Amino acid sequence: MKKSILIAVLGLSLGFVSVSVSQASLYVNDGAWIDVVSWDNFLTKTDDLGGTGSDPVDELKWLNNWLNTSGYIAEDFLMSDYTKFDPVVDLEVYSTSGDLSSKIDNSVAFALVDQPKYFFVKTGTTDESKGSNWFLFNNNINLDYAVFQLSGDGYYIKNVGKLSHAGQVGGGDTAVPEPATMLLFGTGLASLAAYRRKKN
Repeated sequence: MKKSILIAVLGLSLGFVSVSVSQASLYVNDGAWIDVVSWDNFLTKTDDLGGTGSDPVDELKWLNNWLNTSGYIAEDFLMSDYTKFDPVVDLEVYSTSGDLSSKIDNSVAFALVDQPKYFFVKTGTTDESKGSNWFLFNNNINLDYAVFQLSGDGYYIKNVGKLSHAGQVGGGDTAVPEPATMLLFGTGLASLAAYRRKKN
């Protein structure tokens, strides 16, 4: 009986701590050193919304279409979920808290509004032929900040200093748990259920 309880508790504990164990922390200095934990995940980019440039309706349609057709997650955000804003890109990203020499090059961070699930940045001018691009990210772990690298697998943001604007959706929601976290959490719950059945 004690062994069953121990397995259940261990499974639940691992489920709760797996994210923090698997992440190497990153920091921003926003008046105080803040642990933002990890980079936000790049999802997709486009240089053509198929509409009229930066119209919010077209931006939201692009975001919803990608989320619903990519196999990532089924979402259907409304205009009431969408916030367009001008980000103040003035934060540096560091690998060590309190150490200004640990600044990570090729990275950027800025404050978000209402802890969104997803955010995008639009770079360039209103003329798509000159390199305007929309870059969509999944907001991870610390939901108050956008924290991303300027280049990665499948993308390169070459003119972040000339951001047109940013947009975000899903404000106020918590981060989507990682699959491994959910698996471990489920294992803990299953162990508890098995113990209760055995006890009864």
